[in-house]
Amino acid sequence: NPQSDTDIIAGLLRHETAYWQRSATARMLNLDYSVLCRAVAVACLAGADSEGAAATLMSCISDLADSAEIRGKTARWLHDLYPTASAQSADNSTHDEQLSTTARTEWLGSIRPDLIAEQFIVNELDSTPVSVSRLITQLPEHRITRVLTTLGRAAQHRRQAENLIRAALTADLKRTAVSAVHVAIETNPLVAELLIGALDAQPVPAETLT
Repeated sequence: NPQSDTDIIAGLLRHETAYWQRSATARMLNLDYSVLCRAVAVACLAGADSEGAAATLMSCISDLADSAEIRGKTARWLHDLYPTASAQSADNSTHDEQLSTTARTEWLGSIRPDLIAEQFIVNELDSTPVSVSRLITQLPEHRITRVLTTLGRAAQHRRQAENLIRAALTADLKRTAVSAVHVAIETNPLVAELLIGALDAQPVPAETLT
């Protein structure tokens, strides 16, 4: 019988998670399987501009919050797990000049294609929306837009992503509201509905509304 899209994606993710476990073992990164998966999910969701920013991302995962050394080691593992275009072309100055600013500053790569990354993110973070809330509070504006865009795309085929969008919006509505408007227009109108609900429940300063 032909496999469904869900079966195919699940099979690809099993292959990826086996790769992560082998890689982490080789790097002597002794983390539980669930923590490895959550670290990859957060990295795919938010990305980072530098090693320091990537290490800070990991603090939204409760198991890693108390150890700066392990957060740094995890960040370097994630960096090597999926090399970015800028990392791959670091020695090719001609090609590097053609990369966009975003590509040049992206320090963390992601699972490809995007559809698989989106499903994985929702699978891993749906049970812990608090991780998304913690994440949002430490991100710059362009990273907040990326988080909401990724979750907005995911919500087109996974309704569970709505809970993660709500968690992101309400974590710091003053900072997420404007990004949410852009994402609602460019990616998924559902984000506008969720934003309206958040604004009804939580006041924001007049300048944010303006």
